[in-house]
Formats: sequence, C-alpha cells, structure tokens
Amino acid sequence: FSGLTAAFAAILSVGWAGSAINALGATYELLAISAAVIGGANLMGGEASAYGAFIGAALIFVIRNSLLMAGVDSNWQGTFVGLFLIGAVYLGKLRGAKRE
Repeated sequence: FSGLTAAFAAILSVGWAGSAINALGATYELLAISAAVIGGANLMGGEASAYGAFIGAALIFVIRNSLLMAGVDSNWQGTFVGLFLIGAVYLGKLRGAKRE
C-alpha cells in the first residue's frame, strides 16, 4: 500500500512541476518526519497509526499556513516546525517514562 501511495504522490508531483526533477522532494524530509512524530510515532520504535500521521500532517499544514498569514518569513517556518517536533519528542519521552 505504501508503494502505491508513493507512486501516486510522485505522479502528482511530476504533474505539478511539469517535469521530472530529481531534487523535487528534497525539502520534505523534515515535514514527513515531523508529521509522523507529531501524530504519535515514537522515534525509538514501536507502533504508529496512519491516522496519527494524517493528523500530524494536518497540524503542520495549519501551523505553516498560520505563520504565512501572520507574515512570518518562510525561512523561519522550518524552525517553528522543528520546535514542534522537539516538543512532540519531549512529550513522547514523558509519556514513555510514565508507562514504566
């Protein structure tokens, strides 16, 4: 299933760009990892859900659009996403410590 969705995303990206560019998704690493972690995935391993990753991606979308509407420079948007990623990792660490 993940291969099918990756192929579908690649077709959409090529259609959006108008041509195949080898570095088209080079800036999406932070966003993809952040979406999974904010959605509840643990960086140390374990289980995660596609629903959680979808919720994480939606939150990142809302954060980035809110920053854009507030007039924050686009170069700082990655910094804010990184701060939310650090906060999500910290909360996951606290949640894991309470379970033990």
